[in-house]
Amino acid sequence: MGASHTRAAYRAIPLHRQLAGVLLSGQNREDILQGLGDILCPAKSDAEKRKIAKQLLLCVDMDGSAGGWLAEKKADGTLDADAGFGPDPRVALRDGSTFPVRQYFAEQPQRTQWLADRCKPILALIDHWRRIEGGSSEPARTLKSDVLCEWEAIAREAMLRWAVHEAHDILSLQHDGIVFALRPDMAVDNACKELEAACGEAVGYAIPVEKKDMSCDAAGPAPPVRPACGRHFGWGRGGGAGGGGVGRPSLVADRSRPLLPACRC
Repeated sequence: MGASHTRAAYRAIPLHRQLAGVLLSGQNREDILQGLGDILCPAKSDAEKRKIAKQLLLCVDMDGSAGGWLAEKKADGTLDADAGFGPDPRVALRDGSTFPVRQYFAEQPQRTQWLADRCKPILALIDHWRRIEGGSSEPARTLKSDVLCEWEAIAREAMLRWAVHEAHDILSLQHDGIVFALRPDMAVDNACKELEAACGEAVGYAIPVEKKDMSCDAAGPAPPVRPACGRHFGWGRGGGAGGGGVGRPSLVADRSRPLLPACRC
């Protein structure tokens, strides 16, 4: 699920929605990631630029400090000592406009506070538990994260229901998707389209879904995945995979149907 927290925030928080909408429109997000990478680390590969810029956007979207992030990346050697944004960094977009990076950064804490101001009972509960058990000193940030995670979870559960209905194998939950083993008659592109429709119906807004190749820490390619054979986890009565509420369906695939190796969506 691409940029799931940013999309949920766009849906849930109307304040300063304009720039968030620009970021999520068409190919803008990819262009902005590349443009930020060009500003921060022009000598690195395009893939490295995108990875670093994505880390920055994720940090800012969750109310981290862009300046603090920059100092940390300089200290650990990810960025050169002279890396920086400049006074008014802007990324050129395909329609001829520019994306004002610092303005986007400055708007995110205001959007977080807007949400906190409208969810005061939940904010008070979060602050209560923070004082008892410790944790973040910024309950408004925790509230925002929890709210956006709920939207992400709704989309993930829509993926689970789709897989059960279509008899695909479910191997594991990820924070941004699910690892599936598809039936042999289901192409990955078609699976992504069907998952997009299922997620969109569940949350009420469009969520792009794409295949992500599995990776491993060892050198060389990831080892082959054993073909699926009706594996499942106990999401439902009896718990498993984070527990399950009574009344939820057990995720059991139709074992009479042959399945393909895993892919992550």
